Amino acid sequence: MSEVEPYTEEYIQEQLKDMNRYNPDNQPMLEDYVMQQVRDGTYDLDGNMALLKLYQFYPNSVRYEIILRVLLKGMMRLPQPDFVMYKSLLSSLTDPDMDKNVTRALEIHKLLEKCRFGRFWEELQAEHDMIIEFNGFEDAIRSYICGVISISFQRLSLENLKEFLGLANTQDVTEWIEKYGWTRDQGMVFVASQEEKVKSKSIVERVDLESLVPVMSLGARKIGK
Repeated sequence: MSEVEPYTEEYIQEQLKDMNRYNPDNQPMLEDYVMQQVRDGTYDLDGNMALLKLYQFYPNSVRYEIILRVLLKGMMRLPQPDFVMYKSLLSSLTDPDMDKNVTRALEIHKLLEKCRFGRFWEELQAEHDMIIEFNGFEDAIRSYICGVISISFQRLSLENLKEFLGLANTQDVTEWIEKYGWTRDQGMVFVASQEEKVKSKSIVERVDLESLVPVMSLGARKIGK
């Protein structure tokens, strides 16, 4: 392909057919493809996995700045398991010389795994230059966090929600509340509507005695044997 013509997912897949997937000559192409995904906001899990596999086979050719970008793209896909899949291919590369930015990406992802959202935003702020190329990175993470909140809370304080979303401005938080159909009353945010709340129910089963006769008879025959 020409230098100015963008790679397509179909083209990449064609280049990765069969054993050619492990051809080290593909590395420059796949690295350029990662950079294209960052620029264009596109994403290709399989192409990125193929590149990390090549790094696994040829550790002397590793480019940590590319690994960092792959990890951050994977983080934007949460709650999909892409980041964990990428991380699994980096186990052989983990050593004292691991690039500090890659290490930081692994650390801040762990904070998300543990739902330590406030701490995540604090750590990310200290590493903000790391994500400056990634349009929509913070909103992608906020969407993930809102998903976690939706299945974990019926209500929470507005201040807690601000902390979880890394937002200080009430108007900014209100936009997320409206986006997810939540409601706000003074300092509380209600995640589940009244209709969605689980209500306890009394379940009464009526069993006809006649229907138990065959079962009781069968049990009696087995005992008598």
